[in-house]
Amino acid sequence: MTLSGLTVGKGYGILTNLNDASATKPAVGDAGAVFVIYGDGFAATTATRTVSMEYRGTSADIEDVWFALVEGDAPNNDYVRGKVVSISDVQVDPVNVSRSITFSDQKVEDVGTHSAGLKAHYTIDEKLLPDVANVLQHGPVARVLRAGQGNEQ
Repeated sequence: MTLSGLTVGKGYGILTNLNDASATKPAVGDAGAVFVIYGDGFAATTATRTVSMEYRGTSADIEDVWFALVEGDAPNNDYVRGKVVSISDVQVDPVNVSRSITFSDQKVEDVGTHSAGLKAHYTIDEKLLPDVANVLQHGPVARVLRAGQGNEQ
């Protein structure tokens, strides 16, 4: 999100529904409070232009994201209370990564003296496909010996 119209030295914070999809969008001029769970307050500098937000929710049902810039008197703190000075809206298409990649039919093939091949069928949510370069599956490896070969296990 690009910020503009910041006053150097003033404290700011960002309200957003990224972490709470049910949050009510404020209006410019409303009182706002930003606490550490949504992002620390920051003091505007001449270099302040963008702020990165991280989605910490567990559902992928949010489609419209809003950001509200709150101007207050507590820069560089774990909260900012003040007036909402601007609001931005963004359309998003979130993906729940933990449910977007699945593995099935896993099996071990091509067992050699010091190697084994692991094969599996996998599916990837098509929303992720443009961003996936490789798929790597991994698992634990154990050494198994037959009885009578010295180290019985």
